Amino acid sequence: MTPDTQFLLVLLALSGITHGQKLKDSIYTDIEEIRPCFRRLNGTAEIGCTSSIGGNVGVVLYIKDEADVAKVSDDAFAPYIVLIDPAIFSGQLLNSLKSSGNVNGVILPSVTEGLWQGHYPKSGYSDDSTCPNSDSTCSTSNPWNPSGSNTMWVDWGFPIFLVQNQNATENLYNCFLQYNDKSTLSWPLCSMELKANMYGSKDSQTCIRRSHLFNITPLTVCDALSDNNIHYFVSPRNSTTPISSSSQTKEQSDESVIVVSARLDALSMFDQVEVGFDTPATGIVTLLTAAHLVSQAMKTMRYKAGVENVLFLLIHGESFDYIGSSRLVYDMENMAFPFNKSKSEAAETFYKNGTQPLFTKTNIMSFLELGQLSNSQGSDDIFMHSANNPKEMVDTLRSNNGGLSTMAVNGIPPASVKSFLADSSIPSVVLTNYERDYTNTMYHSIYDSADFHQYQYQEQGEEQKVVKHLAKVSMMVAKTIIYLATGQ
Repeated sequence: MTPDTQFLLVLLALSGITHGQKLKDSIYTDIEEIRPCFRRLNGTAEIGCTSSIGGNVGVVLYIKDEADVAKVSDDAFAPYIVLIDPAIFSGQLLNSLKSSGNVNGVILPSVTEGLWQGHYPKSGYSDDSTCPNSDSTCSTSNPWNPSGSNTMWVDWGFPIFLVQNQNATENLYNCFLQYNDKSTLSWPLCSMELKANMYGSKDSQTCIRRSHLFNITPLTVCDALSDNNIHYFVSPRNSTTPISSSSQTKEQSDESVIVVSARLDALSMFDQVEVGFDTPATGIVTLLTAAHLVSQAMKTMRYKAGVENVLFLLIHGESFDYIGSSRLVYDMENMAFPFNKSKSEAAETFYKNGTQPLFTKTNIMSFLELGQLSNSQGSDDIFMHSANNPKEMVDTLRSNNGGLSTMAVNGIPPASVKSFLADSSIPSVVLTNYERDYTNTMYHSIYDSADFHQYQYQEQGEEQKVVKHLAKVSMMVAKTIIYLATGQ
């Protein structure tokens, strides 16, 4: 008897006991709380995941170690939907499954509860590459991100689902044990369908062009990766000072503003589950705390000669080739930061009490960026990566370290400030918790979480190691900025 016939008999038997219930509901069990790997486009290709229009169907296989990977080479019951123990999840594993030609999809269970609780990838895991943002100072033999798997930037050709519902994944595992965990497979077998069709249009340029083909009823074929950068000047900026019936325009002086930045975004191949405990959360927390301390201090202090303001920046989209900082630089170079002057003039939308002066890269005196700063996986050491001889800033950070060990490193790691340094020589420092290799083994992945870093605010509150550490770093940054701005 053929497999198809056997499967048909199973369906007929089920139909006799449904008593009017839909046959589909008797056969299928829907799975909720899924996060699919998304289809994305870049300048040259499609990346990410998709299913066929009708969905991808396959026999369920469970892989708990590398030896089990050989199971997918059995053509007799292919294609397969593979349930993976997160402890062995890696880019190398996914590439092996893809190259087999017999895999129609992948299910990754959650590690926060249930059967796979705490099963974090043993060797670390990052969706990003070993050289984030194609950094020129990096190579596979000398990487910034040793855990990089490059899974974010591959066109997988089949759906990959993160399933956060522990009951669903455990039921799927039990289905495998009952029907498929045999030395010799035979029908009936536990199977699964994954449906997440996301069509692409070759590359970003092609997709945008096709979106503009429909003039009468515009059709959005693809959505741009976009968001907002956030900026905050410590002191008010009004470029117009009324003098009798006219006004005198005050411009921002060259090299008169100290800039402090952190990135806002994290990265994951799965949609809307980016947490980023070490990056970007620790940098954001440090920047916000420092900004508060500096703004309070500057209410009663004066800037020293040559300094006119402090600018705090939270920059978005940096994981995708610095799209946030590159747009920020573009606006600065085209008289459009912090507002678009030409558009405001054309629309006559200036405020009655004046407007801010424009800000360009030439106004920047020095640049301090806050990167990965958690001490949960390493020591309390802080590394000061520098470019263009920021001696005063480095010395001031050292003198205000509050007991932290601070070490200077020549050269800049992957960071937003690189967009500003493309054709300028701004004295710059990037603060991190690493000298060369990232200490965060889960950088840019779903596993860079509070749970993995053992952060428990409800139970331990402000007494936790990482909280005390970031408080010291924030104080060091605030005192440094205040001294550089006021000389006090």
